[in-house]
Amino acid sequence: MVKRRNALLLVFATSSALFCLQNIYHSGIIQSHFADFDLPITDHVRMVGRIALHNHSININRSAAAAPSAVQASLSGRRDKTASAANEARGALKGAAGKGIYTPLWQRRVQNGELGGNGTYFLAELLQVRIYAEDKAKWTLKELKQWMHYIFLAGVQHIYLCDHYKYEHERLDVPLSRYINLGLVTYYPWSSTRHPMTAQIRCYQKMIDDFKHKHTWQIAVDMDEYPYSPIDTREDFLVRYLHNTSASYPNPVALTEISMNNYLMLGQGDRTKDLVIERINRMTPKPANILVKPIYKPSRVRANIHHNILKGGRSVSARDSELRMLHYWGARTQDWGPDNAKTLAITQPMTRMVEKWASQVRNSLLAFGETDAFSRESGP
Repeated sequence: MVKRRNALLLVFATSSALFCLQNIYHSGIIQSHFADFDLPITDHVRMVGRIALHNHSININRSAAAAPSAVQASLSGRRDKTASAANEARGALKGAAGKGIYTPLWQRRVQNGELGGNGTYFLAELLQVRIYAEDKAKWTLKELKQWMHYIFLAGVQHIYLCDHYKYEHERLDVPLSRYINLGLVTYYPWSSTRHPMTAQIRCYQKMIDDFKHKHTWQIAVDMDEYPYSPIDTREDFLVRYLHNTSASYPNPVALTEISMNNYLMLGQGDRTKDLVIERINRMTPKPANILVKPIYKPSRVRANIHHNILKGGRSVSARDSELRMLHYWGARTQDWGPDNAKTLAITQPMTRMVEKWASQVRNSLLAFGETDAFSRESGP
């Protein structure tokens, strides 16, 4: 009887030990998804190879994107997603990062549910966009996702997207449903006003009216416009810039708008590269024109494209040495043909964007499971 009891105790103890070891093993795997390896990432093919073992997780992400509940939520244009859809999307996101890929801060905040679920944000982006096949610049959903990930890395917490589609098949709510369900994007069908600039001003004004008491700052740049700081190339640089500029301003309360000067990024660049910011690396040495873009406090402005109409406070220009806008025109000035002598004459090499940000954007996309957001054929 004693021997039988001892045998049963031994079996129970062994089972418990195996159970604990299994949990430790799984917790180690989960922890590895969130660890910041801080590894240099220079080659897309190597990175895709590293996440081959995680394709099952990525397939779950894609299934979540096509879920009827996600589509229905997107079509409704609602800002508050159902808890089940948000939790499902967050769970899919947690499984996307693979070995050698670290999870950016902004994605960790999404995983932990730290973003403003009630629509309250320190910095929000307003975007009107139309993706269509006849676009001479060949901007596609791939380049839009590249830009979105850069904007999130810069410190933007939420994107309000006015979709200026002309035909139903151009709509972006289904392709972007994961971002919508995660609370990263609020989608608005915006096709009724066909004049692009009129529609854009109305889009901006609606977001100002609806969220002027919930957003500390808003930024309004297009998908070919990248805010860039020559002196701060780490994640959340826009947030740090706004805090530091406000703190150094004689009367921080009176600071309403900050304008970024417009530097053009020109030429076809290196078509072997599959990121826009990696391919195009020639910049005008000075601001190209007066078409600046603003970062502003929505509670104090009325909408305009380049300079808002101020209801109070002051507008200042950012020092180019601290913050500027890189405008990726690509081959636009050469009628979308090959690089020519004129383009080379009016530009100079600008490689710092490639050196400091290309690997971060690539990593962010892959950590999110966006393995198909890269292209050598599309883009300006």
